[in-house]
Amino acid sequence: MTIQLNVWSVFYACAAVQGYFLAVILFSVAKGSRTANRLLALLMLLFSIYLSDIFMSKAGLFYEWPHLLYYGVPLWYLFAPLSYLYVRYLLAKPVRWCWWHMLHLLPFFLIIYKLFPFYSLPAEIKIQFWTGVLKPPGGTMYNFLFNLMNPVQLFLYSGVTLKTIWEYPARQENTAGGVAPAHLHWLKIFVGLIALFAISDFVMCIYYFVYGKMVTEWTQIPLAIFSLILYGVAYLGIIRPEVLFPEKLLPKRNGSGINGAQAKQYAAQLVQLMASEKPFLDPDLKYSDLAMK
Repeated sequence: MTIQLNVWSVFYACAAVQGYFLAVILFSVAKGSRTANRLLALLMLLFSIYLSDIFMSKAGLFYEWPHLLYYGVPLWYLFAPLSYLYVRYLLAKPVRWCWWHMLHLLPFFLIIYKLFPFYSLPAEIKIQFWTGVLKPPGGTMYNFLFNLMNPVQLFLYSGVTLKTIWEYPARQENTAGGVAPAHLHWLKIFVGLIALFAISDFVMCIYYFVYGKMVTEWTQIPLAIFSLILYGVAYLGIIRPEVLFPEKLLPKRNGSGINGAQAKQYAAQLVQLMASEKPFLDPDLKYSDLAMK
């Protein structure tokens, strides 16, 4: 079998390989929120698996390894909840976990349940389903609704996530754990690209359901989006790491209750005390002891 490669295939393959490296690096980065970094690492890993899956399809590699067909599909249904959690933890607004949060994984398990019979098929039958010789069981409407679940899920989660970002008040910069506007700008771009992927995937699902075929050029849109995210994260990690790994801001003090004249008086007394008694030489000196003086 001859591997079929073109410029786009190489572009996506390079993005996927870079994503695997990013996942390893992000998982071990100690800057900023470690939980957010690990969630982003997991997203980079899933995006890379998605691109690798498409690359193998376009290059015809599934003819050689048919048992790898559709193994990455259930992972697509983790994009939405992981993106939401990443934003929440980067904004220092962690989720309070309850048992019903497991419902976030419901689409993931539904797709595994749907594909499980396919995974146990012989290699020859898998290739026939992949090439369209055999049609998937369940009927057109049944499969259409399953295909539609991913873009709808992504779009709904993107809306909730963007709402979380936009409601993040400006005064939050003055509170413990707040992040700067540059980080909010990055999050808006990130979630916006996820929403754009959801819209493009939704349009392709509708078109395929109505006309029974896929426009090849349209399939480049989601691939390009994930590639841009992977290349963008790599760029920020190298050129502007402070945007990708925000440090928690310390809260600003609202005031101590003394006016300017009193502050100057206390400062002068402190300077005089330091010059005369040299309390800074005492290794056991405490703030309370200094205040008593």
